[in-house]
Amino acid sequence: MMQLCRDLSVGLARGHVYDMADVWDKYERMCSEMGTCVPRSYQSRRSTFYSAVQQLVGPKASYVRPLSKGSLLMYPGEKSDFLISKTLTKSRQRGMFSSDSESTEDEDGGVIQFAQGNAFQEMAHVALRVRQDLLNTPGHSSTWQGLDQEHVDQVIPNSLYLLLRMLFGGIDVVHEGIEEDNSVKQTVCSIAQDIVYAVSNRRKLTPKHVGLGLALHQATRSEALLDLFHAANHTIGIDTVRRIDTTIAHNILQRFAENGYVYIPDNIIKERMIHCSCDNIDVLEATLDGKNTFHCTQMMVWQRGPAPQQRQGDPDILRSRAIRPNALQEFQRLDHATLPSGQRPSPSFSGNTEIEIEWFSNNDNERQKARAKDLAWVVSRIYDDEEDGSVPTWRALNEATSIVDPHVTTAGMLPILQAPADDNDTLTTVINRFVDISNHTGQKHTIITADQPLYSRGKELVWANATFSNVIFLMGGLHICFNFLKAIGQHMESAGLDDLWTEAGVYAANTSCQTF
Repeated sequence: MMQLCRDLSVGLARGHVYDMADVWDKYERMCSEMGTCVPRSYQSRRSTFYSAVQQLVGPKASYVRPLSKGSLLMYPGEKSDFLISKTLTKSRQRGMFSSDSESTEDEDGGVIQFAQGNAFQEMAHVALRVRQDLLNTPGHSSTWQGLDQEHVDQVIPNSLYLLLRMLFGGIDVVHEGIEEDNSVKQTVCSIAQDIVYAVSNRRKLTPKHVGLGLALHQATRSEALLDLFHAANHTIGIDTVRRIDTTIAHNILQRFAENGYVYIPDNIIKERMIHCSCDNIDVLEATLDGKNTFHCTQMMVWQRGPAPQQRQGDPDILRSRAIRPNALQEFQRLDHATLPSGQRPSPSFSGNTEIEIEWFSNNDNERQKARAKDLAWVVSRIYDDEEDGSVPTWRALNEATSIVDPHVTTAGMLPILQAPADDNDTLTTVINRFVDISNHTGQKHTIITADQPLYSRGKELVWANATFSNVIFLMGGLHICFNFLKAIGQHMESAGLDDLWTEAGVYAANTSCQTF
């Protein structure tokens, strides 16, 4: 190992760059020639070998990994003899355009070597190489789709990424096999995308410029602010933003018509169960004159499991900057609610209405474990030293001991319905939309979750319409918890339960008071 690191130090002093995978191969050959065994820790985990090399070579080397997840590269660090000698001899050079060169012959078997010439020649070679890679790398072709790190990596050439990553100091070898510093990588990718956009004279789009332009225009609706960012080469222009918005709207309306006027989000598939939810969106509802207010209804479809892969053949950006008049008329059409006149609907039950008392009194193994864990936590909290605090809170205990690993949830967003959610016609339209989606995906029952005001109104609509017999309207878990806490608070008010909770450390004083 010492001989290998001495050879590497000599090569770094000459300005050579090494592939750590080939350094490992050379180390194995040296061990074989000397008749020594390679340590098992190096064989089982390559990063252990890299860490040992880093400790022996010291600050003379820095490290960087290509954007394509290739092997780790070693190059001269800030304190390498190569950079120090360049700095000390700079004043004795004939000038920046001198043509003196050094021999590039490497006695230590360097893997990658950069030709040693004058400073301007080296910078010119690097700039030409990076520019050629920029011209050969295609831009972002997924328009508004695929605004993620995977598509960012596709528009940045490796040479540009390595150059910027070296300017930021490279990475530590302990990151081999581990995700590197995200903050630095995001900064490098952001600068690299600006370079890609500027070098192509704004012809090649990047995920940053598309996403930032759409987000900035949606948040501020300011064309002047967007033009200011576009002039600085940070976003796409307002004309491109309008064309993309029009393309998105056209794509939604096209799928809406193809599915028989039923909008199915792209990331929802038929093989999995769906769960629906709705809620109201109210903006500036407290204005005196009622102007500049916004009341609408948001609908969501949820599905356990990861989203499917992006569809092939993303739609091209349309040239038009506006949709045709009355294009949203069919989607914004409201269905008429059917309710009995003069009386409220009564609850209706179908199937077996008997309550299985045995289910509530069942003493299975899982419930025994839960009760034992709760009792152990209560006893531990009672005898816990206040200064120590070694026993976590009830929530932290369950988070630490939970073995449940649920699937990733896919969220499918439907276009906003421009009508207040607390209206019977609006809620009837929402139920019909969700029923159509369930039928389209082959699901018999439609499960809808809402908050307490929409739940009470939705249940009345379900009771009053026989066509909604397969609709299951549920209250959200948070609102169910609120109602239970309200019932407990009304029953135990002025009984000292809030003081008991505070003294036991279950809730803070303010939380205990607000519960009642």
